[in-house]
Amino acid sequence: MATTHLQSLRAVKFALLILPSTNLKDLFLWRRVTWIAFIILMISIASGCGKKTDIDLKITKNQVDNEKLGDTGKFIINPQFDYASDFSEGIASIRVGDERGRKWGYIDNKGKILVSPQFDDAGEFSDGLAAVGINKFSTKKWGFIDKEGNLVIEPQFDYVGNFSEGLSRFRVGGKKNGRWGYINKEGRILINPRYDYVGDFSEGLAAVRIGSEAAGEWGYIDRQGVFIIAPKFRSASSFREGLASVAINDLTGKKVWGFIDKSGKIIIPPQFIMVGDFSEGLANVSFGNLDKNSWGYIGKDGKTVINPSYDFADKFSEGVAAVRFVDPASPLGWLYGYIDKAGKLVVNPQFLHAKNFSDGLAAIFTANLDGSRMEMGYINKNGDVLIKPQFDINPYDFSFSEKWREKCDGSEAYYLILCSQPGPFLGNFREGVAVVFVGEKGSGKAGYIKR
Repeated sequence: MATTHLQSLRAVKFALLILPSTNLKDLFLWRRVTWIAFIILMISIASGCGKKTDIDLKITKNQVDNEKLGDTGKFIINPQFDYASDFSEGIASIRVGDERGRKWGYIDNKGKILVSPQFDDAGEFSDGLAAVGINKFSTKKWGFIDKEGNLVIEPQFDYVGNFSEGLSRFRVGGKKNGRWGYINKEGRILINPRYDYVGDFSEGLAAVRIGSEAAGEWGYIDRQGVFIIAPKFRSASSFREGLASVAINDLTGKKVWGFIDKSGKIIIPPQFIMVGDFSEGLANVSFGNLDKNSWGYIGKDGKTVINPSYDFADKFSEGVAAVRFVDPASPLGWLYGYIDKAGKLVVNPQFLHAKNFSDGLAAIFTANLDGSRMEMGYINKNGDVLIKPQFDINPYDFSFSEKWREKCDGSEAYYLILCSQPGPFLGNFREGVAVVFVGEKGSGKAGYIKR
């Protein structure tokens, strides 16, 4: 059994090491793929061993003993949902039913059903509205509801984003040839769908692309749809703390990243292989090859603040950041710890994965004693375990596309990642609670624990 687990861990590690060389578009996609691989690992380990709706709670064999949790970490909403999202504006989306009959609704922070499960898809609330989907797959249309469940914008779009600064991006047409624009909270189109892809508005501007993903150029528009920064970048992200990361091709044709201000002036020349957004005055950047210790941090003047010495470095949150160290003795070949803004190690590397701090706690992932399953718990900034590792990683919704099925049925971890659809990435505390998963695929449920 131990050998099987080790082989699975090595396969995922191999996939994560080869993926950065496959021309991934940006940090978001790379981190998403890393997460997908992580979910594959979890499943591999697991396989080795309007009116209130009444929903039966089935206690699974891995059910957490609520009495042993103490006040912090105690369930305030028992595990009973097939999916549950983070709370936003006091409301969370929940899903009941399997893939064939699943429906989405919304609950309050007491667990009361506010909007009965009736939608085929659902997003989080922002600016008082939440996106909901009607129908499935290619026939799905998106609109918006208010907190009472009333449709305020009829389902009519092929895709929508959350509202940000009073506007929501929307798409008409398919993923490949659709066009993007923006609507206001009344559903009125303020910026016509004429872009090939767009981001959310942030700090008054939105990144938009003209042309295909491979050959198009990115620029920035204002709320009237006027280009403030002309399209000229290979890639572009949203503005954070007054700066946005943009990419160009260097003299060798390689994509490199730097940062601009809101006038389009280059503040930090493009030179990095990959970058994150500025957070708390620092940006996580990769100075060289992604398979080396190339990650560190820069300030807004572009000067190195924390030298590149990490296998991966996440953004700063609440004064600390999760960083990854190479460790040949670890099953994955790495371990996560936390550093402060001076680069001082404040929590020693000891976790197979670690998330950002939120509400003073961070989710960490370890293997249980016999190595048969992965468990999630929570630490404080001193590294003290406040909620011991005991929660499961949600392995639901693991499906394969027909196009890649032949490759997915093989042993190549790279294709397993390409073809998989991960379950939700649970863990962070938000609005005083965290959504956690208890149980195995097919029988486990999601609930909420308190801060």
